[in-house]
Amino acid sequence: MFGRIGSKRMKGVSLKGFIKDSKVIVYKKANPYWRAFLANGYGKDHGEYIELHPVEALYLINTGKLEVLRDDETVPHDDLFMLFSRKKENLWELYTIYKDLRSKGFIILVSDDQLLPFLMLPKGSTVFDNEPFAAIMIAESFRAIKLEELAKAVEKCKEKNRKLIIAIMDEIGDITYYTAEVEEKLETEVTLKIFRKGG
Repeated sequence: MFGRIGSKRMKGVSLKGFIKDSKVIVYKKANPYWRAFLANGYGKDHGEYIELHPVEALYLINTGKLEVLRDDETVPHDDLFMLFSRKKENLWELYTIYKDLRSKGFIILVSDDQLLPFLMLPKGSTVFDNEPFAAIMIAESFRAIKLEELAKAVEKCKEKNRKLIIAIMDEIGDITYYTAEVEEKLETEVTLKIFRKGG
């Protein structure tokens, strides 16, 4: 029914959302194109409305596909960022990486898993005809990755048969992506290989 609602068909299409309890809510009745946004991985369906994650709302505002209102007035991008950042300390890192991956054409889903906050679908796909093939782990270049967290991320990806991609961001917001692969030798030895990934 919703199979092929690609990003090209979303040109000129926008949503109108409202701030409610520090969240952006998009009511379906007021937004006839809500299905296209869901198909492209934006928001979570709550029946009568869609709830957008802060990074999704900020990205859609930045691309001209969302207007957020509070008390019948438009909330600017920077004001919304300040509002959200009070509750999410790592919002800048999350948003920067989300925006970068979206700009490369990937369909990015926001996960409830803090260790793997994003799931990635192939370019040109929709959530109705594809499953995520990779999960994103975020790290900062000036902080060491905890081995126990890395091991958990690897195990979670193995369970779902997904690739693990590590997004490492430096102090000025430049991002380098690495893929992590696990090689099992016999039953006791596990080797982790990390490869730099192209854009």
